Amino acid sequence: MIRQVAPAKERTLTPLQVGHPRVSRPFPGSAKLGLFNLVGMMIRVLIVDDNADVREALKRIIQKTSDIDVGGEAADGQEALRMIDEQEWDVVLLDISLPDLSGLQVLKQTKRQRPNVRVLMVSVHPEEPYAASALEAGASGYLTKDKAAEQLAYAIRTVGTGSIYLSPRIAERLGVKTTGDVARSQTEGTLRKTNSDS
Repeated sequence: MIRQVAPAKERTLTPLQVGHPRVSRPFPGSAKLGLFNLVGMMIRVLIVDDNADVREALKRIIQKTSDIDVGGEAADGQEALRMIDEQEWDVVLLDISLPDLSGLQVLKQTKRQRPNVRVLMVSVHPEEPYAASALEAGASGYLTKDKAAEQLAYAIRTVGTGSIYLSPRIAERLGVKTTGDVARSQTEGTLRKTNSDS
């Protein structure tokens, strides 16, 4: 849910429509932060991972930011799909390996249910070959867990604004420019071409 957070003195939570069907609130100090934050938006995130320690570690990283809010967490695919259906999310952090459904199954169903939700795959699995499959299924990015401490907030902001997040190595290999809607169409074209060549 894209929200604007009220200035520190006025913590009113009056909803405002901001060119989006989701509620928004301004937040303090947004102009001092990165490009995404210049528009004064809060990114609402759902964490989906079967490991409670991993969920806690991701939350600790996110809590260091002022523009990203962990709105919930799920330990399996069915719980994630229920929460995605019942609530509004800007970004879903989704593990590939879940106990009941694969992360890719959850991703595909999420994109059918809520096509505007951005999904960032966060996994222990290396980018190759998983990143290409995830992007083809509708993911907005792929981050390995060993890079989460340094890249998670940036990756969330990147996909939250409609861009693609990939490591430079994988982006180059797939021929993807990681900026906005152009990246999505180029990525899909590259993946279709790659699959047809196989």
